[in-house]
Amino acid sequence: MFKWHGPACQTGNVAYKKPAEMGYGIWRKYWPADRAVDGSIDTIMNHGHCSWVQNAGPLSHSWKVDLRAFYDVETMLLYSTKSGYYYTLAPINVKTSRHEFDAYKECAKYDDKIKPASWITVNCKVSVVRYIIIQRKSQSRTYWTMQICEVVVIGHIVACK
Repeated sequence: MFKWHGPACQTGNVAYKKPAEMGYGIWRKYWPADRAVDGSIDTIMNHGHCSWVQNAGPLSHSWKVDLRAFYDVETMLLYSTKSGYYYTLAPINVKTSRHEFDAYKECAKYDDKIKPASWITVNCKVSVVRYIIIQRKSQSRTYWTMQICEVVVIGHIVACK
């Protein structure tokens, strides 16, 4: 489904099966970060294709993918879970970096509610990036969780130009 090529060297989901990790959370053993880049857009948590970061307090939640090469990113699609709650994915900030230990720059923000079992387009057009972080930070107990069922990154490898 995510394997295709566009006229400007774009490829399908450049995050597909790439190494992913997430911040500390109480559910990461059962719903690890790599589930959000497994190619499945199944939005039912118990089917095992979603990632779930949940902290026991108002800490930063983060999910990161290493694209393993430099890409020019055109856009991203994020799939939310069918948990029935509007707050399982948004509000978020999307940040990118060329190198793992460089400062991450914000490329997009999404503050609106996301309907359960749906997807959003995140307009994150950046050049020459390798790392993408989806992050949420809140003092509200309502937002102590972040569930991501799939992250689709549309772009092209820098060497393609």
